[in-house]
Amino acid sequence: MKNIRSYFGFLSIILVLSACGSGEKNAPEEDLAVFESTNVPEIDKLNVQLRSDPQNPNLYYQRGKSYYEHQGFDQAIVDLSKAIGLDSNQVEFYHLLADVYMDYFKSKPALNTMEFAAKKFNQRIPTLLKLGEFQMILELHTESTRTVDKILKLDAHNAEAFFLLGLNLKETKDTARAINAFNKAVEYDSELVDAWITMGNLFAGLNKPIAERYFNTALNIQPDDPDVIFSRGSYHYSKSNLEKAKADFLSVTRIDKQNSPAFFNIGLIYLEQDSIPKANQFFDFAVKTNPVYVMAYYYRGVCAEIMNNKSAALSDYKQVLTFDPDFKDTAERLEKLKKNS
Repeated sequence: MKNIRSYFGFLSIILVLSACGSGEKNAPEEDLAVFESTNVPEIDKLNVQLRSDPQNPNLYYQRGKSYYEHQGFDQAIVDLSKAIGLDSNQVEFYHLLADVYMDYFKSKPALNTMEFAAKKFNQRIPTLLKLGEFQMILELHTESTRTVDKILKLDAHNAEAFFLLGLNLKETKDTARAINAFNKAVEYDSELVDAWITMGNLFAGLNKPIAERYFNTALNIQPDDPDVIFSRGSYHYSKSNLEKAKADFLSVTRIDKQNSPAFFNIGLIYLEQDSIPKANQFFDFAVKTNPVYVMAYYYRGVCAEIMNNKSAALSDYKQVLTFDPDFKDTAERLEKLKKNS
């Protein structure tokens, strides 16, 4: 089931969608459709193809997709707008353009794109689901719920629609109705893992032991999914079942060796268990897998301070303050260490 920077980006989607609505197939200005070498093989290959076939919308779509995958957001927007201008009946063009805008922190044109697509393809459930998802992400819960209602009129047993409804109800703190919606979702699709996990988290928040059963059900469906294992580990940690939590987080790191939050959480557990060298080791793993992990630097500094390694503690606290000058009690810890050095 990603927000707004420039006026130009917003204006471009309005111009493109206006052209689509009027039946025109005018593309954005030709000088925007550049064919420069990029040193990205798939893009350069598409450049060659576009030189000989400059009115092919699918080639612009493919190049826009490649630009997007390489975080060339402006170029992707130009290409996808061109593709839509040449052929306004390809729904995937709109979906990808909306994703580009959202990942580029341009939430308004992203939403406009999906609203236009949902009107144009008003019987297409995946498009309505994507619109409802965007509305939910942007906290337009009333609008998202209305979109869910449209989907359920087309398919009364649509599991993803009930899941989306549950997310909206959860965000508006209507927990009882949210749980009912999630139960409907898994009734119609028993392998909808996200629904099982979300219900587990809801019941955990209500301090209900049944929560573990929901996490276990999700793991039965996807036993090697690090996100699912991490969710159960977080639940165990919240209940102070430290050994179970540690086992889950360790499983995550075996599957995903770059999962810095799992390494960090293991460090916290060892810290709580007064196993300081072990805690320090896992905070170190967290920093190595995520060099801007401020809390990992802080707690590695705490461990170093406890182990009387003042130089390491000073280094970590300085690093914390570089990222966040107001973080916790770091400044005080740093001053105290300097005085005692």
